[in-house]
Parts: sequence; C-alpha cells; structure tokens
Amino acid sequence: AQELVKLLNELFARFDKLAAKYHQLRIKILGDCYYCICGLPDYREDHAACSIMMGLAMVEAISYVREKTQTDVDMRVGVHSGTVLGGVLGQKRWQYDVWSTDVTVANKMEAGGIPGRVHISQSTMECLHGEFDVEPGNGGDRCDYLRERGIETYLVVVPKGPQGKSVISGVKLSVTSSNGNSPLLINTTECNGSVNTACTTPEEPEEVDMMVVNPSFPNPQRRLRLRDLAERVVDAQENEQELNKLLNEALLERETVQALKGKHTNKLSLRFLDPELETRFSVEKEKQSGAAFCCSCVVLLFTVIMEALIDPWLISNYITFAVGEVLLLILTICSLAAIFPRVFPKKLVTFSTWIDHTRWVRNSWAIAA
Repeated sequence: AQELVKLLNELFARFDKLAAKYHQLRIKILGDCYYCICGLPDYREDHAACSIMMGLAMVEAISYVREKTQTDVDMRVGVHSGTVLGGVLGQKRWQYDVWSTDVTVANKMEAGGIPGRVHISQSTMECLHGEFDVEPGNGGDRCDYLRERGIETYLVVVPKGPQGKSVISGVKLSVTSSNGNSPLLINTTECNGSVNTACTTPEEPEEVDMMVVNPSFPNPQRRLRLRDLAERVVDAQENEQELNKLLNEALLERETVQALKGKHTNKLSLRFLDPELETRFSVEKEKQSGAAFCCSCVVLLFTVIMEALIDPWLISNYITFAVGEVLLLILTICSLAAIFPRVFPKKLVTFSTWIDHTRWVRNSWAIAA
C-alpha cells in the first residue's frame, strides 16, 4: 500500500503540471480518481479539445511510468461536456466543487471506459471540430447508467508511435469539460484549429514544449496555442491563507445579516428583540466617530470663512463662532483620545473610553456636537 500511495503521489503531481498546461482546474482527488474541469473559471471555446488533450497526455505519462517501474498500472479516461454549478460549501476546510447531472455522467464515462483509451460522450463529440479521429465506444455495454439513458460514446483514436506502439496505457481518471451553457463560464477564447497533446517524462526538463501530433488532423500546421497557467497556480497557493481569511469574514457577515434580518429585530425601530443583544450592540462604538468630529470642525471652519467673505461681521458673530469652534474642538479631542491612547494623557483616555461605553453619554455627546 505504501508503494501504491507513493506512485499515485508522483503521478498526480505530474498530472497537476499537465492540468496547468492544458487549462484544467483540478476539483479533487478521490482515492485513485483524479477529477478536473476545463472552462472554469475562464470560459474557453476549445474546452472539449483541451480535455481530450489532457487525457492523452496523462495516459502517455502513465504508460511511461509503467514501462520504467515495471508495474501493472492502467488508466481509464472519461470526458463529458455539459452544464455545471460550481462553488464553495461550508465554513471550514473550503473546497471548490461542481455539481450537476453532467458531472455524474462524466464519472460514469470513466467507469464505462477502457483502460488506455480516452472515452468521450456524444456531447463532447459535438463540441469538437474534427481535431480528433474517433471510433464507437459502446459505453453502454460496460455501464448500465449510460445504457439506461441512451448516451452514445466514442473512443479517441490515438496516433501510433514509430514502432507501431500506442502512446497510451494507464490509474483511474475522470475529466469533466464544461460548455457555454454554464452561467459561470466567461471570457471566451477562440480555438485556433488542430491540437497537440503531450506528456513529460522524469528526464525531460519542465520547459520542454510537449506535444503529440495526430497525422489525421485536417491541417497539421495549425496548432492550438496554449497559455501556461502555472504562474496563476503558484499565486493562488501563496494567497491561500489570505483567501481563506476573506472567505471566512464574508461567510460570517452573510450569515449574520441573514440571521438577524427580520427574525431578531423590530421591523419599525430596528432594535434587537433580545435585551442582551441590544445592550451589547449599544456599547459598540462607531469606528469613524473620531473622523466625523474632525470633519465637523473643518466644516465649521469653512462656514466661518464663507460668512466672513459674504456678510458684514459684528463682534457677536466672532464670539459665537469662536465659542462654537472651541467647544467642538474639545468634543473632538475627547473622542480621539480613545483611538490614540499613546498620544493623549491617561485620564483623558479613560474619560473617552467611558463615553464610548456609556450609551446615554455617547448619544448626548453626539447631540451636543
């Protein structure tokens, strides 16, 4: 069992690199099953071709590993195109997942496949433009689910090597491609024509451009140019902690708003029905209260300047505005003391904190301002 886990770890690590090359998003690994999807989060017109290319590269990789390690390892690849709903569930241990009947069909396509072959559905076949040669797959003979629903299947014809050997063999795999019906698919990209598939071997450097050319393509000179997503994957891993923190805050905020709306508050006064919640909320300080007082001082100062420029001034006007500005400045300093405790004296900070946590004093303070 230990050797099997070690082998699967090496294979799946290689598969992750292939997924980045062929624009696949790995959804999960279940035992010896590798689930990935093409077309999310960025929509691609060539999602079906990319998924098949991914499958061909993977079976070639497993074939190489089998020859080198002399182990009896086989692979089934199932590809289906359809509509999916993707998202994150729960509050902890988040994992992006997809759900739909088409996801189930993709799983059954793998179960009804043949080791060493890429098994595709009629839906995927309709998304292709002659990039691959296919032959009848007869998936219904091997899977009751496919037979009961009348799903036609095909097997991708794999090019032969120089010695007439097939380039594939191979651990169980499921690949799901998504089509334009999904509401989550955006940023479409046009397909450039014929496609190339490939796989790396341990001796090959990662920079080598990997490909397997099908000689039956309509135009072998036309190649599908693939963007490298490795950099995006690395960035996502580096920002995983920050993303988890933001998701946690967003989920808690959403649940708090939904739980309190209409159930625990008075619809007219918006006060909490629970006295304890109302008391706890009443002692919460507005984070921008100090900034509001500062803005009030600035507004009053500009008001004084405008009055002085427009209307003739009397001594009573100067006295009124001076007293008002001084009082407002005192209120502002007292409000800022709790925000900057190191700048102001300790007694003033204590007084400011008492104002913040005493509701009637805080309200009176705001009214006076």
